[in-house]
Amino acid sequence: MNLLADSNNWIAEKPYWQWNSGVLNGDYNGGRHHNYAYTKTVYEDYELNVLIRMSGREANSGVCIRIHPANTDSVPGYQADMGPGYWGCLWEEKRAGMVQQYPKAAADKLVKANDWNHYYIIAKGHHIQAWLNGVKTINTIHEAGFSDGNIGFQLCHGDKHTIIDVKALYIRKL
Repeated sequence: MNLLADSNNWIAEKPYWQWNSGVLNGDYNGGRHHNYAYTKTVYEDYELNVLIRMSGREANSGVCIRIHPANTDSVPGYQADMGPGYWGCLWEEKRAGMVQQYPKAAADKLVKANDWNHYYIIAKGHHIQAWLNGVKTINTIHEAGFSDGNIGFQLCHGDKHTIIDVKALYIRKL
């Protein structure tokens, strides 16, 4: 199922998030708060395919899975992380922090800077796996994490300018 097919199924603050010809665009100059866009639907076990491009100044984002948003700034849950030193890592926002780290030098060889990158994620029970551009970077069982939640994307706070484009977001429930 294409999760980008209908913007009405998302919570996303304008002007930070826009849909243009089926592509979700996020653009944020940073500041005190994060800004997230996320599905209105909660998902449990699934496979997720994401084609995403990130650019900007010290850009930082993440493919958010199993998040439990309080609002568009406070979004506890997992991220298949993106940004210098974070690509290929599993981060748990407002909870455990870094759950599994992938070596920066290895990630730097995988990531296509300012171009399209592919995350393939399997979330089943407390087992989280992810592949970045075809290479497995995350494989962990994290019993303390959420086993369900919304899916979304982060625009990071701080002195950053993050621009992301998501042209594919497909889910298959397991």
